Amino acid sequence: MSLRVAVIGAGVAGLTTAWELSKDGHRVEVFDSNSGIAESASFASSGCVGTASLVTWDLAGLPLANPGLTGWLNPPAWARSFNGLGWLRQRMRHQTPERQEFLFKAASNLASLNLLQIKSLSPHLWQEMETSQGVLLLLQSDSDTQSLQKGLQHLKSTDTKWLELDRAATQAIDPALNIEAGLQAAISIPSDFVMNGRQWLTLIKGELLRMGAKFHLHTQVSALTPEGTFITNQADNVRHKHRFDVVVCATGASTTLLESLGMVLPLWKLDHCAISTPVREMLNTPSQVVMDVGKRVIISRTGLRLRASSGTPVMPGSHAQTVFRDLYKVLENWYPGAAQLHGSQALVQNWRATVTHTPDNLPLVGRSMHNKIWLNMGHGSRGWTFAAGASRLLANLISHRQSTIEPTPFSPLRNMLI
Repeated sequence: MSLRVAVIGAGVAGLTTAWELSKDGHRVEVFDSNSGIAESASFASSGCVGTASLVTWDLAGLPLANPGLTGWLNPPAWARSFNGLGWLRQRMRHQTPERQEFLFKAASNLASLNLLQIKSLSPHLWQEMETSQGVLLLLQSDSDTQSLQKGLQHLKSTDTKWLELDRAATQAIDPALNIEAGLQAAISIPSDFVMNGRQWLTLIKGELLRMGAKFHLHTQVSALTPEGTFITNQADNVRHKHRFDVVVCATGASTTLLESLGMVLPLWKLDHCAISTPVREMLNTPSQVVMDVGKRVIISRTGLRLRASSGTPVMPGSHAQTVFRDLYKVLENWYPGAAQLHGSQALVQNWRATVTHTPDNLPLVGRSMHNKIWLNMGHGSRGWTFAAGASRLLANLISHRQSTIEPTPFSPLRNMLI
């Protein structure tokens, strides 16, 4: 049966939701308050696809600036707030080995489904994509190595292949890498990659328009009812009333709408930062995606631009100069001369966006407490690792189809019961 579906949000979660539902024959309309697609959390994210991000610093771990006791003794400002402490307390419930193993299995299943869905785009369109194959996890200390051990141990239960590299082997794989910046060793995950996310979403939008989907950009959803009715305000301040069979909330900005329906989800909003710059010298750029484990920075090149993304979150509204300073420093340390960071040709973009995190770091995917309201949100910093797979899972649930992965770990109701 064909349904009329409204998707609130035109980022990676929203567009992939619209894409999967349109492929199932539903009539989809996308609403977003921005003037274009992928202009918020999806604008300049790292775009990592695969399992590498599952073994690094935040798989239901504690996203503090420093690990261990140091992080607790000197927590960031957001962790010292009342709500931040409450969210961390919920996060602590997921720290047992058994719970971590369960979460990793669920996350890796979703990441695998995500990869299949991303690559299901038509081959002739996929050939246009700017991608960078392979991931290197850079280790500068024994502490860095230790922080990855649990994740790597979990990775052995999957089909993902990875290699331990010494300094010489690492430089053989990535000749431009400045190993004198403090490299001790590295982990290579050849199957993972990074892609130009906005480029991919632009291709998805084209496919959606071809399938008959409608876009309502620069349109703010101001009210939502359990019956699938909502009010929108457009740039001309004209209010419109819409009614759909299904409404999918696919953006962290819709939490206020959900709260008005009695749904207070334990989503914690934190800002993530990135810089994007033109390539100065191609020979000095990374040949693969690089993750500085200690500094929590991801460096990648897609096309003629370099991007450095920070995994250290900051409180919305607070200063982020230290985070941006570290991004510049890490990029120049590992790849000196690669980026056009200074001078009249330095077209550096400093990007900062608010991202919603769940206590267990798995997204909210499925039906809400109201039958017509569905969710695909709370992806944290792993939108590109999860969103397309989550959208396929959601589409199967809406269409009452069997899914290839178990949906229970991602149920929106699980966190409401914590």
